[in-house]
Amino acid sequence: MADTVARLTPFLDLRDGNLALTYVAWKRQLDVYLLASGYTEKPPKIRRAIILSVGGPQVIEAAAQFTYTKKEQNCPDALLKKLEKLCTSRQNVIVQAHRQDLAARGSKTRKRGQKPEGGAHFKNTVLDICSNRWAKSETGGH
Repeated sequence: MADTVARLTPFLDLRDGNLALTYVAWKRQLDVYLLASGYTEKPPKIRRAIILSVGGPQVIEAAAQFTYTKKEQNCPDALLKKLEKLCTSRQNVIVQAHRQDLAARGSKTRKRGQKPEGGAHFKNTVLDICSNRWAKSETGGH
């Protein structure tokens, strides 16, 4: 019986602006690819090489920079854990920087579902601006 052909996942772009979500989606596709292609039954050293190959040049370069224990050297799970840490820690730094920026501006962060303070004021201000522009355009003003 012929082997089934599984579609390769796209390379993991480590420069993506939303790296944590990109990694989660890539990892999900990788798991499906490894299972569909039968590579989950291969020795760890081969699975690790497949992950690097599927991950692309940026993953290969990142993996070369990681430090491994003797036991982790050819372990695909260790590689994936280090990649996950790299991808999710970057998001945490960006989120933390965004929160610090908001704090410096005096803005308050709000919880999901919480209405922003002064929402009606903002809406009225926008309507006033639009009304003023329409009024000026009708009268020929700028």
